[in-house]
Amino acid sequence: MVSQVVECPRLVLQKKIQCLKLIHKDWNKNVFENIHKAMEDHKKSLASIKLDIARSFSPRDISNLLAQEKSIYEALNKSLDC
Repeated sequence: MVSQVVECPRLVLQKKIQCLKLIHKDWNKNVFENIHKAMEDHKKSLASIKLDIARSFSPRDISNLLAQEKSIYEALNKSLDC
C-alpha cells in the first residue's frame, strides 16, 4: 500500500513563490547589476563629445563627433533595453 502525503495548497504556493523570488533576485542581479554605472559612463562620454564639438568648428570634426555621439546613444539605448 502506497501512502501519499497531501500538502496544504497554501504551503505549496508559498514554496513556489519562494523559489520564484530566488530566481527573480538572481536574474535581476545578472541583468541590471551595472546599469547605473553604464548609464553614467555613457553620459560622461556624451558630455565629452559635446564639449569637443563646442571647441571644434571644422565640419569634418563635427561630422566625426556626431557619429561618435550617435554610437554612444545607441550603446546607451542597448544597455537600457537589456
